[in-house]
Amino acid sequence: MIKQLIILGFVTLISCSSRTNQPVNQVVVKDSLSSKMETETEKLFDFYYKFASDKSYQLERIEFPLKIQNYGKSSSINKADWEHDYLFVNLEYITHIFNSFTKTFDYNADFGDNAIFSWIYPDKQEKKDYYFQVINGKWYLNKIVMDKMDFGNTESFIPFLKQFMSDSVFQMSRIKFPLEYKTFYDSDEENFLDTTLILNQSDWRFNSLFNGLKQLTNFSYSWSSEFKDTDDMLLFVSGVENGIFIQYFFKRIDEKWYLIKKNDEST
Repeated sequence: MIKQLIILGFVTLISCSSRTNQPVNQVVVKDSLSSKMETETEKLFDFYYKFASDKSYQLERIEFPLKIQNYGKSSSINKADWEHDYLFVNLEYITHIFNSFTKTFDYNADFGDNAIFSWIYPDKQEKKDYYFQVINGKWYLNKIVMDKMDFGNTESFIPFLKQFMSDSVFQMSRIKFPLEYKTFYDSDEENFLDTTLILNQSDWRFNSLFNGLKQLTNFSYSWSSEFKDTDDMLLFVSGVENGIFIQYFFKRIDEKWYLIKKNDEST
């Protein structure tokens, strides 16, 4: 799945000269098509991967002096002082959180002209946001904002998720059994099949997703997107070069979070 990130799409621009006896409407169509091709926005996740892995390219795609907001205090970084940031490329997997079961995570989705990559630190209750924007069809880093996250008084999702993925006893207590589990792998047949199972408590094996991890990644489709703690949360886990792709469906019931469904589409 993540391999789609490293395959960069190159658009071949074809220029055509018009003949003097060519109908006017045909010339307009060709000019319009050429203009559209020249301004077509590059894929965000193709950009993310190259931005994170290529030091020279990263420097080219930052609007310097880069604006920094650190807990409300504003500053900036000049190009000479910038240190290469690898973002998520050295991770085993990336995570994405939606506040609705109807949404999905698609590397080829249209992110419009604005997007945010975030680090979420559950222990510190902090979030670091990288604001990206499109300029003439190309993505650029516009600013970085570091701030506290308000988890509120009820059981908030981020602290719950941290404990759920690191504490086996707690995890077992927060799963609604029997649990619907969709998988592409049939262990009996040792083959990849689209299979839906119903798991009882005795069938469950501890999912230690964090395993000492101190942060989550998250992706927003616009600068106006906010991480909202609603009663439905969908966690996507997508592996980096390892075929992992898992969906965890969580619901808050009587002020407590529970896993109610799991889809494992890993290959």
